[in-house]
Amino acid sequence: MPRSKRADGKNARTVANNKYQRENYDRINILAPLNYKTKVKGYAEKSNMSISAYIIKAVEEKIEREESRA
Repeated sequence: MPRSKRADGKNARTVANNKYQRENYDRINILAPLNYKTKVKGYAEKSNMSISAYIIKAVEEKIEREESRA
């Protein structure tokens, strides 16, 4: 059975999820070469991670290497 809509017609769960994400996450948009997403997705799946988690881990590892050189 579909969830009931709020008085304004929006789904309550979606509204709550969007609010949580706005308050707890930053959105970073990147442009990558064509088909690069497929490549990253493959490696992320092999690591049992989402694409976002895989990219964040890669960036964190890069930052740690940079900081250890400083």
